Amino acid sequence: METCPACKAPFKGGQTCHRCKSDLRPLIAVAERAVACLAAARAAFGQNDYQTACGLACQSLALKRSQEAESLCRYAGFLAGRQRTIRLAPADSKGNRAARKQSPVTSPG
Repeated sequence: METCPACKAPFKGGQTCHRCKSDLRPLIAVAERAVACLAAARAAFGQNDYQTACGLACQSLALKRSQEAESLCRYAGFLAGRQRTIRLAPADSKGNRAARKQSPVTSPG
């Protein structure tokens, strides 16, 4: 956290904002949890537990956006086999694939 979300004063490390006196403890706890999840994700990745690493990195990312968490989430997810599958249209006799048409989404009922 770089600034107070209430008054935008620079964050100086306290539990309350020095300007508006807002309680910053819940936000500090979220930031600390994001750091802990990212550290656990790094450890899981180091142990080749890519599924756990992906889950923890994604938790960290949900709590606080960071380039490291995003990269780790994507890379561990790929290694865990969570990569998005691409649905290909059937090939013609020459091996060419036609674009697959998307069916419109309708709401039930």
